[in-house]
Amino acid sequence: MLDRNLAELYGVETKVLKQAARRNIMRFPPDFMFELTKEELKNWRSQFVTSNSIKMGLRHLPMAFTEQGVAMLSGILNSDRAIAVNIQIMRTFTKLRHMISDNEDLRRELAELREQTDERFQIVFETLDQLLTVDVKEKNKIGFTVKEKVSKYRAIGTSALRQASNSDWFLSYIYEKLGMQVEVVSGDREAYFSFTGAVRDIDIESILRGVERFRDGNCSRSKVSYKDRSCWENVLVVDIGGGSSEFILGSYNCSVILTESIDMGCVRLTEKFINSNPPPIEDLNNMRVFIRKELKNTIEKIKKNGFSFIIGLAGTITTLAAIDLNLREYNKEKIHHHILSLSKIKQIYKNLCSLSLQERKKVIGLEPERADVIIGGTAVVLEIMELLEENIIVVSENDILNGIIYSLADF
Repeated sequence: MLDRNLAELYGVETKVLKQAARRNIMRFPPDFMFELTKEELKNWRSQFVTSNSIKMGLRHLPMAFTEQGVAMLSGILNSDRAIAVNIQIMRTFTKLRHMISDNEDLRRELAELREQTDERFQIVFETLDQLLTVDVKEKNKIGFTVKEKVSKYRAIGTSALRQASNSDWFLSYIYEKLGMQVEVVSGDREAYFSFTGAVRDIDIESILRGVERFRDGNCSRSKVSYKDRSCWENVLVVDIGGGSSEFILGSYNCSVILTESIDMGCVRLTEKFINSNPPPIEDLNNMRVFIRKELKNTIEKIKKNGFSFIIGLAGTITTLAAIDLNLREYNKEKIHHHILSLSKIKQIYKNLCSLSLQERKKVIGLEPERADVIIGGTAVVLEIMELLEENIIVVSENDILNGIIYSLADF
């Protein structure tokens, strides 16, 4: 479908639709959207008897969107009308497939028409062939092949599906293609799964002994004794993602008492503050002020309830552990329950901020794909620890996936 036709359906100007697509160009690979060439536009004009009003507005090369591209558009044109129109378009595509595949007369007419047309339309007929061909061969199933019979499974949708404007279409598509019912859980339930995954396998006495060894006289929080079981009451789990940071406070028996989510993650901070490499001190200071402001209310709530120690999840924190351990190859066993000190994180942060992007990509323990966002993520970790007056953080490889598995198991 052409941009101008979609814009009319969505009730927006064509230029608005095209600008939205260009701003999100990474979402539109060539099989989702492409611009017609001058030759293609010329052929398109010549093949249709169109009025001047239809031809007007085509001074610029139009964008053509495939079925997948149309689906992606509803996510960036965030309006009720765009969502409603998109659902109808997806349903129409599905009905067309069924209609073509079930209609033998249409097959014959297309075959005759193919013989009467020239090479310019071969790509059209090749596409129709794909739609008309019924694949009788058994396709490879999506997922893992295991010898044991899977008696239970659970498909969970989290914040992305709660917020996406086209989540209904996505859920229907998954059910249609895989027969899988995806359960979109609330923020509180998502927090519970993350907390349970991180906390359930902990040997609390061993962790607290390690915590005591790392804490020193510079930590203003009262020292925790692993022999005093009252200190086991609350554990703080921190999950620093790309777009947001999650804080879950609960007890060792996996009872959640506080959940907080802040729209501040390593990717968003990088886009907002890291504009050159190495980043200037002024930009780093501005980022620090911003982080502290965003954390203020959440930190006050956590302090009010108290906690014994922090468990850190996700890529930023596991990467810091890999750098601290000088791991040339990622080792989950070594990283899981590794204890990071505040002084070590400060040292790593100072070094990362002094390097260019290419130099950061060569740091041992840092995956090159994470080199551009590691500074922003590390800055969040530092501010959390300093504001909570904590000088260690326990790294965990277990997270929401483990929590979902626990929810299926019988203990």
